[in-house]
Amino acid sequence: MHNLINFFILLLLLLFNSAQSNNKIKRFAFCLEAKGDVFRKGLARKGNLLKGDVIYENDKIIVGEKSYVSFLNTFERSEVRLFENSSIKILKSNKQSDFSEAIHEIVIFGGKVIVDKIELNDKALFIQSPSSSVFSKNSHYLIEHRNKPLYNESSYCIYTLIKGNILLENLESNKMIFLNSGETIISTKNGKFYPLETFRDGINIDNAFSNRN
Repeated sequence: MHNLINFFILLLLLLFNSAQSNNKIKRFAFCLEAKGDVFRKGLARKGNLLKGDVIYENDKIIVGEKSYVSFLNTFERSEVRLFENSSIKILKSNKQSDFSEAIHEIVIFGGKVIVDKIELNDKALFIQSPSSSVFSKNSHYLIEHRNKPLYNESSYCIYTLIKGNILLENLESNKMIFLNSGETIISTKNGKFYPLETFRDGINIDNAFSNRN
């Protein structure tokens, strides 16, 4: 049964990619599951996003309360899951100077998003959150934006790497950090990175937020 499901997904991917070469607006993914209020706004389609729908470049996806959506990115071969009160936008692929091919980018405006690479390959994915950008290959990770105070920070993002390696770059300070499997870090709009261990006792928290060099 598992092999049959994998074959069906592979067949959909082949049909999906072969049908878009002449389209001005490129297809990016197809929806695997949608529950509750999931809305899509884009150049090609606008309205409720349903299971089986095609997702295009430049689509903005908004997930309401008690709602959920997942989709399969057919270029980089990752499954992306959005939880309640999340919103993202799929950007048109851009050619990066350091890479031989164009790389797609997902912008996260808020909420919680999980990216899970389901097929190993050399294709990369960029994700931009309110505080940092993420470069990933063959990785499984979670990004959550919390729009509430944390000491002197008005909002922040939490990154948890479940498997693989990702590179984070803070959008304010341009500081970079690698995450390894099992690690969690907090990134703030003020340009700081704080490992999860910082928040496990009060002394570490006070020291971290008083040292703002």
